[in-house]
Amino acid sequence: MSPDIAASLTVCDRLQHWAELTNKSSYKAKLSKTRALCLGAVLLSVEKRLGYQQLLLDVINGDNFRLIQHKRQYFFEYSETLTSDDFVTPVQRLEVSFKVASLLAYGRGKKGGATLPAPKEIAECKGLLAIYQDNHSGHPDPSMLELIGWLCDVINQSNLVDMPGIVAAALSDRAPPTSASMSDFARILHDRVIDLPSDEAQAAELPSRLPARLRDQETDKTRLQENAKAFTQLVTTALNDYEPRQSKALECDNSIQTICENYRGLISPSMILSGLWIADHARRGKAKWRKRFDPFARNTLTTYWSLLSPAVRGLLYDVDLVGLDGDEITELCAEMLEYKTLTSRYTGAFGKRLKDFFQWASRYGVASPEWDELDIADDCRSVSPGLITETEYQAAQKVIQEDGSLKIDDKRILGFVLLLTYRFGLRAKEAINLLRRDWCEDDRYLWVLVQNNQYRKLKSKPSRRAVPLLFSLSEIEKDLIDGVLARYQTITWPETNRPILCETSDKGVPVLTSLAPRISEALIRILRSVTGNPTLVLHHCRHSFYNRIVPALFGLDSPLSNKLTDVLDYPALKRLILGEADGVSRRSAMAAGRLMGHRFPSTGLKNYCHLVTDWIDQLTPVVHQRARKLAGVVQISDLPTRPATASPEMVAALDYPAPTLGALLRTLRLVGLGQRYERAAELMKIHPNVQTQLKSVINLANNRMRFSSPTDKNVKLKGEDCPNALLETVSDQAWSRMIHHAESLSEDEVLGWSGVSADYLDELSYVVSPNRQLLMYQASHFALVKHVLELFQVPSSQFKVVAKNGNEEIMSGMRGAGFDVLPDSSIRSNLDGFPVYMRDRGTNARVSDYGGLILSRSKTGTVRNSYELALVFLAVGVLIQMQCATISAA
Repeated sequence: MSPDIAASLTVCDRLQHWAELTNKSSYKAKLSKTRALCLGAVLLSVEKRLGYQQLLLDVINGDNFRLIQHKRQYFFEYSETLTSDDFVTPVQRLEVSFKVASLLAYGRGKKGGATLPAPKEIAECKGLLAIYQDNHSGHPDPSMLELIGWLCDVINQSNLVDMPGIVAAALSDRAPPTSASMSDFARILHDRVIDLPSDEAQAAELPSRLPARLRDQETDKTRLQENAKAFTQLVTTALNDYEPRQSKALECDNSIQTICENYRGLISPSMILSGLWIADHARRGKAKWRKRFDPFARNTLTTYWSLLSPAVRGLLYDVDLVGLDGDEITELCAEMLEYKTLTSRYTGAFGKRLKDFFQWASRYGVASPEWDELDIADDCRSVSPGLITETEYQAAQKVIQEDGSLKIDDKRILGFVLLLTYRFGLRAKEAINLLRRDWCEDDRYLWVLVQNNQYRKLKSKPSRRAVPLLFSLSEIEKDLIDGVLARYQTITWPETNRPILCETSDKGVPVLTSLAPRISEALIRILRSVTGNPTLVLHHCRHSFYNRIVPALFGLDSPLSNKLTDVLDYPALKRLILGEADGVSRRSAMAAGRLMGHRFPSTGLKNYCHLVTDWIDQLTPVVHQRARKLAGVVQISDLPTRPATASPEMVAALDYPAPTLGALLRTLRLVGLGQRYERAAELMKIHPNVQTQLKSVINLANNRMRFSSPTDKNVKLKGEDCPNALLETVSDQAWSRMIHHAESLSEDEVLGWSGVSADYLDELSYVVSPNRQLLMYQASHFALVKHVLELFQVPSSQFKVVAKNGNEEIMSGMRGAGFDVLPDSSIRSNLDGFPVYMRDRGTNARVSDYGGLILSRSKTGTVRNSYELALVFLAVGVLIQMQCATISAA
């Protein structure tokens, strides 16, 4: 707020008077397209009290905005990166007058490259110039850019006095708001379920391969920190040698790639990723979609690196980003932002680079953070807006409870998670992992405690909170709650330290429901079916919770807020949230932030509050001198509508597809790239029981193996010191071959083996020896090994089958399985020992009478070495194990 604020208020009144006269007297037919845009931008600024300078400059250039009409209403949509056919990018939407809409619609067709006219060349700006000259007697002839800058200064100063603080910030460049999505806007306000292009998430693809991980990865934190510092300095030196020419850019890229290669194993994979990120920027330049190379300036690259590298070096020196899920990534980003806030004033620029880094890193399988949970000082919108009304929520609950194909427990689990996210604003993981003791109620209130527990950690300290029930429950919800609590009592009462959504287990200890990884996907299907919005996700229930409480806290009375929350509920909501001092004040935004678990109130206002633009429209009403259908404007009434959809098949959404060999190999591929088994299995839709078995078998086999050190082939490393070394050793080409071949096999081919018994398949991990020989002593071993060789068409010339000490019984059994068998004395190498857990004896023992298969390397075929054979053998074995377990259970 500046000392000349009183003068700004007077000037603002004169501007309003000028805009009213100009609105009545100006005609677009008398203007060129460029001048129409200039006049439209100025009128938009004055009528809507808009002081966002970048927005106005974009409008003058005909960029990044769109116009919408619904009957006699006209709306202006803007986003910093908007294209006319992009209905997914978040925007701010304001109702504008017919005059402004017609000028902007007319001017949008201008050809690029036109020179901006001076204000004095536009007759309609004569009165505006007179106001300007009264305040700038020494500079009576401003350029259009200078005029826009002055307008923004005057309007922003006036807004600080005339408008609520939240609205004043939203009208400036300090906190650009995000409106409801086009789909929600048309559906909730105008009862039209429109069909727009969307970017619905596609099926998960395997990420690009990270640089190979060393088996002797450094783990000492002190050395990791020292190495990270040295690595950062070397990359900085390489960037200082960069020149903005393609040849030099490639040299810089190669130099940084070499540094990353040399530091593999000495620093964390996250540090390596940061180096590859800046190298990629140097190599590709600015315009990645153009054929012509457009290089960054050296200062730009060094600035990018100096912004990001300190936070990465300080917080990610011992972190592998690929192995983290979205919540953990979000928490790390919050820590990085907090670190940057404490150490630098360039938090806005850092936020942009952080978004850029994680968008780039997604190609390597790094999960994307929830940007709307983070308080990033950035002028670009990254939030995904979505709103669900009370009626739609109740319809979703009804769909779940009336689905005859679902089990009763499945209905309760789905309905309860939906209730927690919509009624209490919980994040998905907070809802699914809620403990029984954290569901609290007494005679007057019902509330939920959100705090750390053994099943999940909170994103941050502010996430720890108590959230009361703020809205009345329907009969469906009351019955649902009673059923969920009764179900819990039958499983583990009187203990209260288990998840409400637990289930029994064969170990006698309740565990989290096996549906947990599929709940979000199933609820998303329901919400999209009920609303007709194909971009809604479960997190939008949390958005809806926020937008249902802020109208009461801020005293809003707009068409959209009234659709979300009944005005009659405002007094009770304010008393429950704010207490006796329930007037509108800065406490209102703070209270909303506490209920959401945000660090700062600004997080909710910027990323969650989709009602601010409606608030602006209520405070800056527009007057139409006339109204007619405009050309070149999106007509809501002309947009195609989505037909009513049947309720989704919930059984299909909750059931896991039968595991296939291809899916298991894809899961292992992701783990080899750094994903955790749990996340990889979720991506590939593998049941938790199958994932647990697969992880157990592969880890036990890996731990028993020996691997050569990549730096010295004569040094052997223990598998237990090299987690996932078996998966990481297999080459990219080998993975591609094996997955392709596995997916070409039918289920009958894979599971139709001729094993006489599966009793000894629980010894799978022991069948694969430390040197990856396949050892056998039971008929089921012989049959399974033969089956795998036939499945992957391994020729007999590539392997030898021998019997330990020429044991006749073993040789006879293996010959019966179809092998040509020799005594082990006929080969140069020795068979590994064969220790197994003997189930019939209940103890570990070393088998003395056994045989083995030794594979030779080959340049052809699907399986070319012992690593690949061990992998496909274990995967096929686990698949058959699970089939046998299913048949036994049936």
